[in-house]
Amino acid sequence: MFRGKVQNSIDGKNRVIIPAKYRDALGKECIVTKGLDDCLEVYPMQAWADEEARYATLPRTDVEARALLRYRSGNAENCELDKQGRMVIPQFLREEAGIEKDLVTIGVLDHLEIWAKEVYDAARTGGLMKSDLRSAAMEFKHVSVLYEPVLELLNVKPDGTYLDGTLGGGGHASGVCAKLSAEGTFVGIDRDKDALAAAGKRLEGSAPRKFFVQSNYEDVKRVLWDLGILQVDGALLDLGVSSFQLDNPERGFSYMHDAPLDMRMNADDSLTAEEVVNEYSQQQLAKIIKDYGEEKWAARIAQFIAEARKEKRIGSTFELVDVIKRAVPAAARRDGPHPAKRTFQAIRIEVNDELGQLTRAVNDFIDILAPGGRLAIISFHSLEDRIEKEAFQKRPNPCTCPPDFPVCVCGKKPDIKRVTRKPVEADAEELAANPRSRSAKLRVIEKL
Repeated sequence: MFRGKVQNSIDGKNRVIIPAKYRDALGKECIVTKGLDDCLEVYPMQAWADEEARYATLPRTDVEARALLRYRSGNAENCELDKQGRMVIPQFLREEAGIEKDLVTIGVLDHLEIWAKEVYDAARTGGLMKSDLRSAAMEFKHVSVLYEPVLELLNVKPDGTYLDGTLGGGGHASGVCAKLSAEGTFVGIDRDKDALAAAGKRLEGSAPRKFFVQSNYEDVKRVLWDLGILQVDGALLDLGVSSFQLDNPERGFSYMHDAPLDMRMNADDSLTAEEVVNEYSQQQLAKIIKDYGEEKWAARIAQFIAEARKEKRIGSTFELVDVIKRAVPAAARRDGPHPAKRTFQAIRIEVNDELGQLTRAVNDFIDILAPGGRLAIISFHSLEDRIEKEAFQKRPNPCTCPPDFPVCVCGKKPDIKRVTRKPVEADAEELAANPRSRSAKLRVIEKL
């Protein structure tokens, strides 16, 4: 039996140091899973077997019972203690519990709870726990990455016209609108009607004239034409999926919540993640997961998906997670992000044609800029970054003459200059506050 409470820590190699008083009872091998509160739970092997035996008695016809089974067993990982009582907990579990350095480990009868100290302190003093915060915050919330660099590099003019092609919750937009006067104009575009409604509410007190349009940003020229706007002084694309969409279980974007496989940014679109997973060929899935997810185990994951769907269609996020975890070897699951992260990213990109629309739109966004206007693009994927980088490199050097010609005869002139030679990335402070910013890259150009 485990009793008592100990403050301990995680070392520089991301190993959790189990207090000495608990090691004998825990044994060399144990099971770590997400707790029912905002912590991790660590079970000796026999205690976990007893726990699973209790779960086995739950009625499989009950939706909540099935969700509990997937939540507990689907996130359970085998871990081993070394001779010094240290163990490596998979990164996705550490991130889910907010574990970075200081911990509180508590003995709770047949298992241990491992808490991030600040989370435990908030719970102990009556503050809201993270799960409470999540359930209390079903208003649209988007954690805007690279917020300050975007506002600085857009160089907003108070009476200018500015466009956000991926409005989201209006995080960047709020900063832009705060710099605009009543003579300024702001246009927000998003595929998600919930985003538009929330952003509209958030920005309703700001000074400029505002337009909110439900559309795909690749239709930017048509949107501006319909509004009677010929050019803009600045534009922003923050690519990827918003924090609200990730955290809202109903949308099916997150591997951390059980939900129907959807992943559509626009609920009116026809293609869903469920169709991709169940109807694409094994070869198509392997290519998508490899190319869009940059997943080492893409072929194996596609094989396991193809085999699983022969029994029945894969209909929920946790069902897909279970298949992926079976496909990815245990040694690979212990290091790096959640084993389903890259596959979910790949399927989301396919469902929403994210790379296709960026390829089609990037030059249109440059075209709509007024002289001196700036375009800022935040990417989260190497293929996104490559698309915008190629466009940003080609238009400053458009000459198509053979390299051995002494002078240019094609007549093509550069129409942009690069404001950022290298992409701007999140600093240490932002990374600590918002881990989702770790892969963000910001590039900015200016129209000549």
